[in-house]
Amino acid sequence: MAKAVRKVDPGYLERVALWYLERWDAPPAGLRRILMKRVRRSVEAHGTDPEEASAWVDAVVARATEAGLISDARYARDAVARLRARGGSTGRIRAALGAKGVPAEVIAEAIARDASDTDIPPDHLAALRYARRRRFGPWRAAPKDADGLRKELASLGRQGFSYAVARAVVDLDDRDAAEDALRGL
Repeated sequence: MAKAVRKVDPGYLERVALWYLERWDAPPAGLRRILMKRVRRSVEAHGTDPEEASAWVDAVVARATEAGLISDARYARDAVARLRARGGSTGRIRAALGAKGVPAEVIAEAIARDASDTDIPPDHLAALRYARRRRFGPWRAAPKDADGLRKELASLGRQGFSYAVARAVVDLDDRDAAEDALRGL
């Protein structure tokens, strides 16, 4: 049986926003998208005025921003750190944040701040993290063979790493040096 659709009002939208933000972080555009989904359902089921409901959503997003509950800069900074830790390339990070509605200049600033944290290029560190997670390069259990190298290069390429970075990681043989680079030594 389908769940009944609630008719939206300003109080309901604020409660939904707080409920969502207690569980997940979101940029302002993401919160707006989530609330507008509720508005669309209410418009279809109850004939709610879409312009009025959109104004309510804008007010809720503005209040959440003013209260410091949501911020593009904080969301981008946290997402860059999280995605880099999982081995995300700069291109992948730009795409993921862009899809969430974070402005390009905020993304560029967060990526630049991340790049200034270390002497090693961030894409190289991210590729090492990805390789360690997938058991590529120096973490490879089987001996090098042409087919395996090609597959590792292809996997790194699909993750958005340049050929030069992928080749450098795949050709690494010294696991201790790679671990030291990841620890920042």
